[in-house]
Amino acid sequence: MIEAIQSFFALKWTQEPLLRPLPPHIVRNYVQTPNGNLELLSSKPDVKSAGLSSRKQPIFFVHGGEGSGSVWFEWMEHLSTSYNATTYAYSLRCHGASYSVPYWKMVWGTSLDDLASDLVACIQDVREREGQDPIIVAHSSGGGLSQYVLSKSLVKARGLVLVGAVPHWGNMSVYFSWFRRIDPWFSLRSLCHLFHPNSPLNTPRLVHNAFFGPQYPRSRVPEFMRWMSNYEAMFWPFGMAGRGWGIENRSWLATTDILSNIVQWNGSQKILVMIGTDDKMMGGTETRMVREYCSGIQQMQVEKRIDADYDSTKPSIKIVRDKYVNESDYPGVRLVEVKGAGHHTQNDMQWEEAAEALRRFSEQLD
Repeated sequence: MIEAIQSFFALKWTQEPLLRPLPPHIVRNYVQTPNGNLELLSSKPDVKSAGLSSRKQPIFFVHGGEGSGSVWFEWMEHLSTSYNATTYAYSLRCHGASYSVPYWKMVWGTSLDDLASDLVACIQDVREREGQDPIIVAHSSGGGLSQYVLSKSLVKARGLVLVGAVPHWGNMSVYFSWFRRIDPWFSLRSLCHLFHPNSPLNTPRLVHNAFFGPQYPRSRVPEFMRWMSNYEAMFWPFGMAGRGWGIENRSWLATTDILSNIVQWNGSQKILVMIGTDDKMMGGTETRMVREYCSGIQQMQVEKRIDADYDSTKPSIKIVRDKYVNESDYPGVRLVEVKGAGHHTQNDMQWEEAAEALRRFSEQLD
């Protein structure tokens, strides 16, 4: 309780664009929208070491709540080099270096569809630049947002990677896990903080507990927090709550609606579900996600909506099982478990092994 009172003064009620210094091979551009400019980061392959003819399909990264395009720095550079693809990462309004929105308008006056329009504008920009649909890699609430725009046929993707993502049935189980496993004082602290959106993430201890595995040094958390947004749109999580009674028996998006907007079915795995084994927030959702996406693919085969052959009786095949990563293939879906990683797998100590798993998935889409 003392921490809650003290940390109240760390909360911020204004937001300016955060121009985080860029690594050498990442470039910052902007996508113009009617409301303001959105940050779009990109990292291109080294054309000296690989010809343009060998360039792979682009990869588009989608951040989650409180994040920005910069949470993908390591994966962007790694994939542009190891996979020879141009990688992109955007920042929602009031995140990263995108245009700022006043507190009350952002928190209580910005809808899920408003945020979806930002994502769609940036993916369309990349589609125009590249001449092909990207692989979408989405984290946390960004995973929910990405599944939402795909289900509404607002964008198309070559493949979909869900990294510690809000599942397609909604996020109520996620917040139940937060209250139970991460922060039992969530509700009381939020009341003390006047329901500020950053209440559960405004100290290094809280951020470390929610976002990282035990191996990640807490001394590095304050630097990570410097680039988090100061507040969040509350209708983002509210818009992904789903429908139905209880915690587990809810529904939101149909997997077939999402899968219908994934292109170039050729018998490869088109969905990658990635989870850190120490993800206290999303851990436990991965099994149901894999099962229901497999069922959606099989339903689309029966309805002749895809012509690729996915054998529903095919057993899972262990591809990689080592110190850091377990990979399993199912009909149309790959599951990757990153050992010891927390919710921010892409920023945790195991980020490189996880990025390599993403590279392997991307290569089998070619």
